Amino acid sequence: MIPINFLTFKTMVQNSQPFVETVDDHDNYRLYVADGNLVFYCVLPKSDPKNKDQTIYENQYQSKKSTSSRASNVTVKNPFDSKILATGESLFKRVHGISKTIPANTTDDIDFVIPYPKAKFSGAEIFGNTHGNEVDFTVHDTDNNDLSGVDVTPETTNFKLNQFGFGVKIPDGPYSSTSNYDADLYGGMILRCTYKNNSNEEKVILVNYELHEVKA
Repeated sequence: MIPINFLTFKTMVQNSQPFVETVDDHDNYRLYVADGNLVFYCVLPKSDPKNKDQTIYENQYQSKKSTSSRASNVTVKNPFDSKILATGESLFKRVHGISKTIPANTTDDIDFVIPYPKAKFSGAEIFGNTHGNEVDFTVHDTDNNDLSGVDVTPETTNFKLNQFGFGVKIPDGPYSSTSNYDADLYGGMILRCTYKNNSNEEKVILVNYELHEVKA
């Protein structure tokens, strides 16, 4: 799950993202909202007298939630059953390729910045591999950390939001990975392929990402 602040929570709910559940632990409201296969959460402190954010939440959003002692499971339906989503938005396939030279016995990041206001990610291909090399796939926030709300410092810029590849072992030749469900991405976010070249020779690595731009 990805931490967000209350301002981001309000923006997501106002943009018709499906609200999941609230946990009331007496001292805080723990607010959960789902977007694709990602679940975001916000910890909203409670106080007496009520603070500003607590008042806004209870007056404007509390009726949209269900209260529980734990967050509910999120069932994700394959969005590509149709070009038209349940929200009325449409999908447009967009495939992007990037490349980078990775010196022998080194690790480097191959970054792709999402160029669309909103898109869905469903797969990746990697070419130029040698058996024994490894890959991590991660998703990072924008330069301003717009989704996570984490303060921007040299250490936290492009805060890591999610990871979906962990030391993936790469065979000789092409490698591809697709998902039966999608991940939602927003403009300025980064898809990062961290490539570990364990071979004794320089490699030119080519990465293709399969995206689907979401348009109203």
